Amino acid sequence: MKKILLTLLAAFAVTCAASAQKGSIGAGVDFNFGTKISNVGFGVKLMYGITNNVRAEASFDAFFEAEHQKVWDLNFNGHYLIKVAPKMNFYPLAGLTILHDNAGDGFTRVGANIGAGLEYYVTKDLTVGLEAKGQLLKDFSQAVVGIGATYHF
Repeated sequence: MKKILLTLLAAFAVTCAASAQKGSIGAGVDFNFGTKISNVGFGVKLMYGITNNVRAEASFDAFFEAEHQKVWDLNFNGHYLIKVAPKMNFYPLAGLTILHDNAGDGFTRVGANIGAGLEYYVTKDLTVGLEAKGQLLKDFSQAVVGIGATYHF
């Protein structure tokens, strides 16, 4: 499993590094709620603009421990930005998720993300946003809703 994770991370990094020069780079934080675990968490994310409308995002979320259950996920998503107002973008998203849960025997699963988000430019470099996605995993699918802020370089 570690080899698969490292291979996926390397492939994503190479893809993003090649495209980051064409667009903007962003870094942000999120507060999330996972429906399957019924708990909140904190996340960090990096975004790379591939074109004016397409960007790649890598994010890591750690959900707070509840009843000795620790859950984290690593996500690699693509966003297609649609301007809906002068300072607002809507984006559908799709991608890959890797989720780890230490409850019981513990497990790590790879699955798909599908969802959408809305971001508002507070300034030319700072956005606040809302995002909802479904994490489709074997025996552990859940919805994750988050709010956050991103600084665009």
